[in-house]
Amino acid sequence: MKSSIAVCKINNGYPTPAELISCEINTLQYFRDTTSFCKSFTALYSDSYNFLAKYHDQIKNKSLRAVRFESQIDDIRINTKPGTAHIGVIITQKDSKTYDQLSYYIAISDNSDPEAYYIRKFHFDYTLIDPARKQPHPIFHLQYPGEFSERLRNSNIKHEHLAEWLSEPRLPFSPMSLALLVNLVFKEFPNENTHNVIEDSRWRDLIRKNEKLLLEPYYKNCHNFISQRSPDMLITNDFYYGL
Repeated sequence: MKSSIAVCKINNGYPTPAELISCEINTLQYFRDTTSFCKSFTALYSDSYNFLAKYHDQIKNKSLRAVRFESQIDDIRINTKPGTAHIGVIITQKDSKTYDQLSYYIAISDNSDPEAYYIRKFHFDYTLIDPARKQPHPIFHLQYPGEFSERLRNSNIKHEHLAEWLSEPRLPFSPMSLALLVNLVFKEFPNENTHNVIEDSRWRDLIRKNEKLLLEPYYKNCHNFISQRSPDMLITNDFYYGL
């Protein structure tokens, strides 16, 4: 029997839907308003511009309750091959304090052959405990490849070789955001354009704010759990799964 001692939960301090949506809007506004994105990352700039224009009134009135945004970062190099990084986020909420769905993805396509195909896809989720679920999930987890969105399915890029129907294993992972996801692409697939962005002071300030909102509470929770737990509690079995 596990100890009944109160310990820190993995999602203590996690932002409310309104706070996270505001964070993502700030990222989209950066994509739209930064000259280097307009010139170097055309799709990301254009999709951000269209999203912000479509929901302008709701954003202005702070009444936007969901974010569904997908785009792509073109002209990345996969070793020596041309490729594209496809990214997406979906945020929906049950109420002002509870998420209905919160997911991010990154998919990498190899464009070197006449028929492009996805070679990687990772899916990042935030999922709370559900007593009706047959098996528990890590609260913050990574899946490979995760379910394909309609945009990815309709992209004429092959993906049948990736078993999207298989959800397991779900691997514990730190919280994600749109800015952190794009920054990951820029760090993993460096070129002159991505280097210019990640060294830009405004971009670094944006990433720092995302880290403060999402990563600082997460790692503080990790430290607090380790400091407070009783000898019979496990990081892997208890903390990650929110039991």
